[in-house]
Amino acid sequence: DGDPARWDALVAAGADLGLANGAGLVETIPLRRELLDVVKRVVDDNDVVVRTEIVVERKVFEIELTSEVLVIERRDLLTPGAPVETTRIPIKHEEASLERSVVVTADVVVRTEQHVETATIDEPVRHEILRVDDDAESAARRAAQTTSPTAIAPNSKIAKESL
Repeated sequence: DGDPARWDALVAAGADLGLANGAGLVETIPLRRELLDVVKRVVDDNDVVVRTEIVVERKVFEIELTSEVLVIERRDLLTPGAPVETTRIPIKHEEASLERSVVVTADVVVRTEQHVETATIDEPVRHEILRVDDDAESAARRAAQTTSPTAIAPNSKIAKESL
């Protein structure tokens, strides 16, 4: 049967699949590989609140205020050296008052900008390869690998990695 779990167990145990002994066994062995998908997600860095705040500061003004007074002087002409009688009557005067107005002193522009940067993700990816060993060839290959890592026994049935 072509159950991948069964084949995984057989291949992991190094079992003879009967391919070399002429038993006529035909099996399909799926070779698998990992696929990686790069995904992005948005992460909030900061919660930002933009607001204006009213700041109160004291201002002190010194101004000159003018008043107008009617001055009446009475002089006694019959008595020399007599004091002068003076009467003062206020006619009008200035009062200080404030008029408030609001003016724009600055423009503040608030905006978002997007910056793009390249991130590198380095991750190993696993895949399966098929190796077929029969008793005589595996002993010869093991002997050849101990003497020279590039030597492979003749008539070997080793499948190379494929991508």
